[in-house]
Amino acid sequence: MASIPVCVICKETEEKVPGLKLFIPERWETVKNAAARRLTLQNEQFFSISEEIRMTEQSEGKYYHTKCLSRFCATKRQPQGDSEHFPPSKATRSTSGNPSTNERGVPGEDCLFCGKQRKMKSQKNEALKQCLTLDGCKSIVCAAKRKCDTRILGLGEDLIAKEAKYHNSCRRNYVRQDEDEEEQASTRKKHNEAFQTLLNFLDSEIIKKKKPMLATAIFSLYKEEFLALGGTHDDFNKYSVQSLMTKVKDHFEDVVIIDKQANKSGNVVFSSSMTSAEAFALLHESDDAAEKIRYAAMALRTEIFAIPSSKIPSPTSVHTLKDNALNIPPLTLLFFRTLIGGMQSEARSAHSENVIERKAWASASDAVFNCTRGAVCPWKHQTLGLGLGTLTGSKSLLTILDRFGHCISYDEVKRLETEIAYTCSDSGCETPAGLNLHSNLATGNVVI
Repeated sequence: MASIPVCVICKETEEKVPGLKLFIPERWETVKNAAARRLTLQNEQFFSISEEIRMTEQSEGKYYHTKCLSRFCATKRQPQGDSEHFPPSKATRSTSGNPSTNERGVPGEDCLFCGKQRKMKSQKNEALKQCLTLDGCKSIVCAAKRKCDTRILGLGEDLIAKEAKYHNSCRRNYVRQDEDEEEQASTRKKHNEAFQTLLNFLDSEIIKKKKPMLATAIFSLYKEEFLALGGTHDDFNKYSVQSLMTKVKDHFEDVVIIDKQANKSGNVVFSSSMTSAEAFALLHESDDAAEKIRYAAMALRTEIFAIPSSKIPSPTSVHTLKDNALNIPPLTLLFFRTLIGGMQSEARSAHSENVIERKAWASASDAVFNCTRGAVCPWKHQTLGLGLGTLTGSKSLLTILDRFGHCISYDEVKRLETEIAYTCSDSGCETPAGLNLHSNLATGNVVI
């Protein structure tokens, strides 16, 4: 009795799935090679079928469906250095790791990175650009060396002579530095915190107070807030005004409107309760002095937040506290020096100059201490707290001055006094540093 023809892969008959074909020897060898590759894979769905095919030498009386054969032979290629399990396969241009080149070694009309000539971006066909500058060529080669990309390095370092072409988006993604995951998470966290602060500001100024603002001014405030939180200029340079405005619009939706008065003017952000004409008129009438002061304050805030937190020096004494005291940031000191004394420094006497410098230094110290919420303690706040603690011993007085931001807290004073006492105990000398001791003088008990 003749056996019913079935597909060796899906095990279905001609009656159930029509289209069976008889194997020829050449095609049977192709199937056996595919079966050998599949036997080396993990969780292989055709494992039992692959074993059956490998055990069968002849193709006589074997049938297949075209779709089943295509699916079965669509397996992974031979990895490098593993010729034991995989039969040799023909090296073709489609499987080669190198970019396609002509007979002169020129990459051709395809993108150097994606290997395609046409690429859609924002529903438009992105044009190919040719590598024409030394800086552009150097950035690609440096990125290839950093990534150990032999396919790009195989073209040589002179991509200009090779007439290499690429899509701008492909090149930008390729040369971008690979950041550590922790650094990326930290940068995202700073962006989220800065954006939340900006949302609160926009809700107060634009929505509640109905003050229109330029998008570039909002972007500058966002940048200063991001830098104040510890972000870097390199991280922020990847951000754009358009990206920020998109996030603002997505958050507020119909509550705010982003519009421009003319083609060459910048975008204006204003409340939806106002018309465009009212917003543009109010923007032109408003004085930009407040924006300048706000931007100057944010710039000083960024400079202050770049100062590391204060640490108690070891050994601890009044002299080591002074020697390790922080230097007031130059822009902050310049701001208070100009605010208190003006700009006519040559016309002032030496005494007036010293008075202004002392007051500017004290005001700048207060700004640093209050801006960092006590994380950075200038020399003024440490000495004032230690002095008042020694003279008065009043906890209430130190607490009041600390809440006004003029000196360190009572607890911090006691901590410094304890560290100074430990230093004196370790040195075996209980007299303050700098006090001249005479051999003919001593301390003792007086008996009357």
